[in-house]
Amino acid sequence: MLGIAVNYLPDNWYSRMSTIETATEDGSFMTRVVSWKIHTLMAMDRPLLGGGFKSASYGYVWRALSADLDRFAFLPTPPPGERGWAAHSIYFQVLGDHGFVAFFVFIAILAGTYFRLGAIERAVKNKDGIHHWQYRLARMTRLSLVTFAAAGASVSLPYYELYWAIIGMSAALTASVKLNEATEGKDNNGKPEQAKPIRRRRSSNGIYAKE
Repeated sequence: MLGIAVNYLPDNWYSRMSTIETATEDGSFMTRVVSWKIHTLMAMDRPLLGGGFKSASYGYVWRALSADLDRFAFLPTPPPGERGWAAHSIYFQVLGDHGFVAFFVFIAILAGTYFRLGAIERAVKNKDGIHHWQYRLARMTRLSLVTFAAAGASVSLPYYELYWAIIGMSAALTASVKLNEATEGKDNNGKPEQAKPIRRRRSSNGIYAKE
């Protein structure tokens, strides 16, 4: 499929991909890198609590942190300027806003939900059709998390409501699967189902048949 696609991709796609070689010359991209540095400095300055919601976007905070930008001199970037910028990354924004502890909690929630959905996929994949919706939901939700994790690397959306709704839905799906497992093999009263006794009836020819 990739070999076929190469022959049909438009020229503007190739032009866009060629800019990767000159990323350091792209002012928009390098502004993002400067913002990532500033948010990292915020976390280093306040590792436990961070600076607070969107704190680095305030000009006076941005300028105060810019004084230590030479700590990342190994990665050349243009001057930070006087104006504060958004983080342009879900990871660096959480890191700067709330510190290292919250950053690792954020990553743990994302990764933990992803792997938990994978476990649900494996648990219900081979079950009958009544549970197949759980398999499909888990599979598509994992895809949503991958998309959010990849696209979120360059946008400031760590508090996006839909993402946290997906996390809550995943927790509800986990509870649903556990409930199914707990009730499998039980009757409507929650008691283990017992094998029904086999009744036999005698036919007119004298042969007993199972009912």
